[in-house]
Amino acid sequence: MSKPMLAEHDVVIANGESLSATLDLDGGVLEGFVMPAAWTAATVSFEGSMDDVTYYECGDGTAEVSLVADTGWLIAIPEGTLDGLGRYVRVRSGTSAIPVNQGAARTITLLVRV
Repeated sequence: MSKPMLAEHDVVIANGESLSATLDLDGGVLEGFVMPAAWTAATVSFEGSMDDVTYYECGDGTAEVSLVADTGWLIAIPEGTLDGLGRYVRVRSGTSAIPVNQGAARTITLLVRV
């Protein structure tokens, strides 16, 4: 059995912002992400959309999904955690209730199973 391929896609959270640009998953599944070498301390959460117009917080039915992250980490998203989040995704520094603006532009590499 062959292993699934992971494609790397960079998204940027602009200086002074907490939400990244949109990534079109185009049928892929978000499996993980790589944190930049510099990061204003915050968890990572996500927004998902089916149409790239209306975005929703990503949760597991009980709470918003947020993951602990630190500089230079490669973080695997637990299987099933973000399944069905939609075709489009944005990465947030912090949570929807407490977003954390980044102190410089930050590039996060998203790992998408294709």
